[in-house]
Amino acid sequence: MPGSVDVVASDADAIFETIFRVAPIGMILTDRDTVMFKVNRAFASMLGYEPDDLVGRSWRDVTHPEDLDLNLGLFRTQIQGDGSPYELEKRYLRSDGTVVWASVMCHPVFKDGEFAFQITQVVDISERRAHLEALRRMVEEKDRLISSVSHELRTPLTVVYGLAEELRAGLDRFDRDELRELVDLLAGQAREVSHLVEDLLVAARAESGRLTIVAGEVDLREQVDQVIRVLDLDGILIEQTTDRRALADPFRVRQILRNLICNASTHGGGEISVRLSECDTGVEVEVSDRGPGVPPGMEERIFEPYESSGGDPVGSMGLGLTVSRTLAHLMGGDLILRPGGPGSRFVLTLPSYDPAASR
Repeated sequence: MPGSVDVVASDADAIFETIFRVAPIGMILTDRDTVMFKVNRAFASMLGYEPDDLVGRSWRDVTHPEDLDLNLGLFRTQIQGDGSPYELEKRYLRSDGTVVWASVMCHPVFKDGEFAFQITQVVDISERRAHLEALRRMVEEKDRLISSVSHELRTPLTVVYGLAEELRAGLDRFDRDELRELVDLLAGQAREVSHLVEDLLVAARAESGRLTIVAGEVDLREQVDQVIRVLDLDGILIEQTTDRRALADPFRVRQILRNLICNASTHGGGEISVRLSECDTGVEVEVSDRGPGVPPGMEERIFEPYESSGGDPVGSMGLGLTVSRTLAHLMGGDLILRPGGPGSRFVLTLPSYDPAASR
């Protein structure tokens, strides 16, 4: 046929040699002592070697120690049993010490009824394993989130339910002051539930890229005063050294301040101060307390989901600082834990509002 080339294969060994050499997957030939006497370039490259570097070595030398017993058991069963092929997933050690996950298929070759050598095909599945591990972690995090949400919401909702039942059962038994106290408790617990739900919504929207920031001129002192008034906290010292406005979303600023001030109120030893000042990147709000502070080594971990430095019970959601830093970044700022004590000093930085740029 015009344009075609006829290839006559008279030598099976030559055909095998060609396939072995050009195969896109790793291939090795191993004797009964686990010594590799033939290695193709795909396998050697997978481990960061040249083929000659591996010839004469045992595959045990490049197998992860935790997978060695399983692999050896299957190999010995094959050469001593009925010679059935076997397959496994195992880890190889690269020349630089890193790990490669591989799917391995091992076929025995017998001559005159005796085991002669093993043909092993190796496929790199590191990327697939990484995806599976990421999926496993995601499922674990979702399960933990569900457990945490249940824990966080159960306490205030139980209080709300209990107070409502008490009011319904004996409304006439309470005088005006007692009713006011009960209603204040109900409002406070309902507010806590609202805050938890808002943190959850922000975390979910930020993860999916659907969180909206509407930036404009923000009076930080006004936002601080509003948060303190809503939280109904007394005795907070406010120091202000600048009137410069921030370029930010006022609703999200209040959400950050609420998380920081609530955190200080819970763990801060009863003394909270808020300082508003200018900085190199714009304006900043520092919320500090006189509590035990953040343990060494936890300075960054406390900004991760579910982490806490304040002895929160197991199952505590721990999203407040994570959400707050995410919001700060979305507004072009940052949220850090400033070193130095006593207590904790959380600093929110935001860009300055430029009236000229808004015209």
